[in-house]
Amino acid sequence: MTGSLLKTTGLQKKDCIPCVLKESYTPKSLFKRIFTTAYEDYYHRAYERQLSRRGKWMKQVRQSTVEPVFGSLVHHYVLSKINVLGKAAAHRVMLMAATCFNLKKYLKTFKRKLTNSAAMEAIADLTSAF
Repeated sequence: MTGSLLKTTGLQKKDCIPCVLKESYTPKSLFKRIFTTAYEDYYHRAYERQLSRRGKWMKQVRQSTVEPVFGSLVHHYVLSKINVLGKAAAHRVMLMAATCFNLKKYLKTFKRKLTNSAAMEAIADLTSAF
């Protein structure tokens, strides 16, 4: 391969002659050329990993942890388009958005804990008064 990322495989004429489907895929040619990418082996390996038990488990974990955050950032925080140039700047925008999302989530949890502890103290004060 000299500079090209495509691999060309040509079938021979004797392979195509007995084929019933020859007229449908090569009506004017004597044989079929098949173009594939140089990364075909990697694609097949990744696809097999996806179908494995561990791959399915990893997909479930990702769908339940990471993807909801991206969905929230896109839909509720208007992050469907990042208006900066370059990977480094886009990375900074995503870090800031994720930090804000996590901070908001933390404050929600912290507020709930404070409310629960204040309610528990009020109940304790009421029960000690009787």
